Amino acid sequence: MKELIGKLSRGILDYSIPVIETSVNAIELSVEAGRKITGSFDVFTGNGFEMKGIVYSTHDGIVITDDQFIGDRCTIRYEVSARFCEPEDILEGRINIVSNCGEIFLPVKIHVTAKSLPASIGEISNLFHFVNLVKQEYEEALKLFLSPEFKEVFLGNDISTGSMYEGLVQGTDKKRALEEFMIGISKKQPMTFSVSDTRREYDSLTESYGDILLLTRNTWGYQKIEVEVEGEFITDCRSVITSEDFAGNTYEFSYLINIDRLHDGMNYGKITFRTASEATECVIVVDNIKDRDTAHGEINRCISSLTRKYLDFRMHNNSLENWAEESLQLIERARGFDDSNPFYKLLQAQICLSGKRDEEAAWLLDSVAEEILDRREEHIELYCYYLYVRTLQRREPEHTRNALDIIKKYYENGYDAWKLLWLLLFMDSSFENNKSLKIARIKEQFKLGCKSPLMYYEALYVFNKQPALLRVINGFELQVLAFGNRYEAIELKLAVQISELALLEKGFRPLLFRVLAGLYDKFENKVILNALLSMLIRGNKTDTRTGSLICSSRITSIMFVLFKYRHAVRQANPTTKSRNSRLINRHLKSKVSTISALSTRSSRKACQIIHTKGNPATVPAAADTPLKTITSRNSPGASRLLEAPRAIKMPSCPDLCLKNNPSA
Repeated sequence: MKELIGKLSRGILDYSIPVIETSVNAIELSVEAGRKITGSFDVFTGNGFEMKGIVYSTHDGIVITDDQFIGDRCTIRYEVSARFCEPEDILEGRINIVSNCGEIFLPVKIHVTAKSLPASIGEISNLFHFVNLVKQEYEEALKLFLSPEFKEVFLGNDISTGSMYEGLVQGTDKKRALEEFMIGISKKQPMTFSVSDTRREYDSLTESYGDILLLTRNTWGYQKIEVEVEGEFITDCRSVITSEDFAGNTYEFSYLINIDRLHDGMNYGKITFRTASEATECVIVVDNIKDRDTAHGEINRCISSLTRKYLDFRMHNNSLENWAEESLQLIERARGFDDSNPFYKLLQAQICLSGKRDEEAAWLLDSVAEEILDRREEHIELYCYYLYVRTLQRREPEHTRNALDIIKKYYENGYDAWKLLWLLLFMDSSFENNKSLKIARIKEQFKLGCKSPLMYYEALYVFNKQPALLRVINGFELQVLAFGNRYEAIELKLAVQISELALLEKGFRPLLFRVLAGLYDKFENKVILNALLSMLIRGNKTDTRTGSLICSSRITSIMFVLFKYRHAVRQANPTTKSRNSRLINRHLKSKVSTISALSTRSSRKACQIIHTKGNPATVPAAADTPLKTITSRNSPGASRLLEAPRAIKMPSCPDLCLKNNPSA
């Protein structure tokens, strides 16, 4: 106004009418939910008149950045925020322009759309689009699934789905996480598979035979199938199958039955296909029964006898001279049936070297050297065994190192047979210096199907020397310990370590229980007895079938006194059976260490008290029973529970033992 008055005072009169205009007549935009966008438009006058004015919005979601302007042409910038909006919301308002040239009201209409991400199939804004991307471009979809924008765009404020997503992406198998996510949001079915056969039988095989199992899946998706093979005669098969290996919905799984690894008789194996949610198996049975009077059967019996005699020698149950003499006789018998096999000559040469018959050993090695070297790639195990025996004959460090390098090269480059590892255990000093590595390699062979007693002994030897290396009792360790128990080759320190690990078991394991029972018969150690009774109590083994497992053990009487006495108390008080059972169990568990202190003499005394001249006995009052010793002076309630009423009939301990072990 002052400027206009100034012009009039100077005699400047402007008769033109100022007209304000904008570059747009209305604003209509789209914005993704939760996002912000910016825009602009121009304000100007047609006659070049200088403008002055302000700009404001009638909607809180539309913010004017340049809310004042001056000049003949100005740009007005604004920002639209859909932070608190949901898809399909509409923001409507006006941008008002007030100036010295007049007023303009621009209508604004903002459409809020769902969030989206760019992909090869176009913009994807929901989980339906995402699943289509997974079907067409899996790797791109996986990358998008793991991106930070995925949760924001596709999950939004869905707390339940968001929690599931966060838990899945933290796993190590990202492809599995994507599969489980799509199943969890009900966008696809879980992928399952079936095997064409659950049992295959073969007989009269004259050469190695290859066959195929057909795996069929029900739908598309990612799946990782781990293949476990039991039976060393099943070879040349894959260990892992993924969804990329399927042609459509089928996959042909091939395997080979190696007749060189079949033993005489029925051979049983199994191929297990395992996923995170299911497991399917196919049993492989090969009938390789031959006439027991044939040369093949006699040779197998000779080899079996050689193995037993070798183990007796290693366990110091036989002298070197006797072992060598008896073994040579068995080899001569085997060669009488088949003298064309160079393996028997190599074996004979090794035993001759042990018996200091070097000249005979050298002649045997020279007689088979040319044949073995010419066919080294066809019979790798035989060739490596020849190199080992030759190092024993030459006793030259340089030759030994060369032979070790060759055998190790075969073993580390795909030919990982247990026989090669057995040779390396004697030749490679790293196994002697690192016992843990030795156990790890033997355990690998066990997982590959090796069940040789020679490897069991090598593992047992390490455990006896360093019991601390026995940290868990899984399938491999349990088989080694069962082997050691059978041959009575477990030493006391290892027996104590086994007992301490057995105390950590949560349930009853029959094979481990047999091992502990055998160790207690051998050592009569309180720690072993403690582990035995703990396993019985935790497994709640009060039936007569358990007694048959331990009738050879000296703990039989203690076990039956405890559990039959508890049974008598429960039967005499049926109204309080449940409560008494819980209290007695709790009390017995707390007193296992005290029970272990019972000697063999005291356990016999306990049996004598409840057994009179072979007839069923009457349980004495609590004041007379030796079980009073296992109750605490500070817990009279527990003592009363263990006080059985008079005239409760119990079977006598000797009768119980005979009932569960007729051979006794």
